[in-house]
This record gives sequence, C-alpha cells and structure tokens, in this order.
Amino acid sequence: MAGSAPNIPASLEDAVLSKASAGWGCRQISEWLAKEHNVTASYVTVSRWLKRRRNERADIAKAVVREKIAGSVTRDVDRLELFVKKAMRIAKKNEHDPIVWAKVAEQVRKFTEAKLKACGLDQDDEPAKAKASAEVTVNAPVIFIPPPDDDEITAATPDKETAS
Repeated sequence: MAGSAPNIPASLEDAVLSKASAGWGCRQISEWLAKEHNVTASYVTVSRWLKRRRNERADIAKAVVREKIAGSVTRDVDRLELFVKKAMRIAKKNEHDPIVWAKVAEQVRKFTEAKLKACGLDQDDEPAKAKASAEVTVNAPVIFIPPPDDDEITAATPDKETAS
C-alpha cells in the first residue's frame, strides 16, 4: 500500500488492523510485530499508522454517506423551509407571549442552521480562508428577528400551507 509506514509491511496491515479493532494497544501491537514477525515498529509508529488509516477510512466513509444522501438534500432543505414558515406563523400568533415566542425563535434558528449545514454553507469554500478566519472569528449567537408581517413570508415564497 502506498501510504504504509515503512516499518509495517503491507502483508501485515490487515493483521495490525484486526489487533487494533480487537482492543490491542499500540505498545502491544508493536511488541507483537517484533516477537511474531521480527518487524521493528515503535508504538508511536503504530499509533501514527493507525491514525492515518482511520483518517483514510473516515474520508471514504464521508464520501459514501454524502453520495447516499445527495439525492435527498434538496427535498430536506425544502422541508426545513416549510418548518420555518410554520414556526414563523406560530411566532407571529404568539408575539405577545415571550416564552412561546422565544422557543419558536430558537427552533427557527436551529432550522436555519440545519439548512445552511445541509447546503454546505456552514464552511468556507477555501480551507486557507477558513483557517485564517477561524483565528479571528468569535462565534456570536444568531439573533432571530421576525418580519413585521406574516404576509412578507407568504408573498416571497408561497406554499400550500398558507391556505390553512
């Protein structure tokens, strides 16, 4: 395998992974490699190799999951939009009840965050910019302020629920 550590032969990779998944520690695996296979690999080398393999597998798993859910994301975002509209109507009806309004506002914030995350808009397009902005950005709370009139929502994006 191209990404293998030089001290762990490709022929033993599956065995090392099996030992790790069985709960063996890196020191135990290092000792096992030395005793059973005459392979010198420090526990640090084993640890780094296992971490690299975990990261490779995590990237593959993420790609598989993204591929699987890609077809439903737009439908889910549309569904979130319906939840937002319904929550906005509830908030408008309860604007004089601060407890109900605050709970609904929090739900709308969560729906909006979920929608942004589902669309991939919760991350910068360029990793370098993301790293630079993370150093100076403070996570500020999102404050939800409802529009002055429920008609603004329905006029902008009419749906079937507004008739009810």
